[in-house]
Amino acid sequence: MGGTSRASSFVRTGRALVSFFGFHRRTTPSADAASSRQSWDRRWGRSDYLPRYEISTVDVAVRHAVEDGWFCPGMRAIDIGCGAGHNAAWLADQGLEVTGVDFADHAIERARSKFGEVAGLHLEVVDVTQANADLGPYDVLVDRGCLQGIDRLLRPNYLRTMLTWSGRGARFLLIMRNQGTLVRRGVGRHRAVDWTPADAVISDACDLLQTDFRFLGAELIDMSGDAYEEALPGVAMRFERSI
Repeated sequence: MGGTSRASSFVRTGRALVSFFGFHRRTTPSADAASSRQSWDRRWGRSDYLPRYEISTVDVAVRHAVEDGWFCPGMRAIDIGCGAGHNAAWLADQGLEVTGVDFADHAIERARSKFGEVAGLHLEVVDVTQANADLGPYDVLVDRGCLQGIDRLLRPNYLRTMLTWSGRGARFLLIMRNQGTLVRRGVGRHRAVDWTPADAVISDACDLLQTDFRFLGAELIDMSGDAYEEALPGVAMRFERSI
């Protein structure tokens, strides 16, 4: 499935499926969060680092949201886990007022070095699992791959932050990669096997958000980045703040 072609039409689901995010805990959530932040910051600190889902243009689902008028010029938007800032900068170029946030200092440094002069774009180091009442409210929330990396026990904190940053009617584009078993094939290459069905990704997101956000539909996309040669199936879900 190509990243530049129109993805599959929206699919809807109301089925409750088993969550695939659980795992056995050996440390506290706060310790895990600190360790995760340090790990990501070390990665972004390497000049040659590029996540396998990182793209140098714009995610197809973000582009579609602008093309079909769901995201409009003049809206205030926040890109959560913005990484190197490509999606945030592209949205700013479309006339939105955009804040890009990431908890890795080096990711924001890289984004500022490349997009620091883009009009309408602000880049900040922010941990979405911590209280951030100074930001918002926003008309648009975009998360491409951030929530899926957050510990299940910290996800209520993430939800509280989303509620702080949004008001009734806010539009939330949540993009998550299907979970799968990754096995190494050759030097520096991976192959994904046994991908979790898209319905399971949608169901797990709805379990977290459904009380406060109305599920509108989902788009099946390829999340593979510039440095990744094989498909990374993902789901782009649209929600609207309902209360």
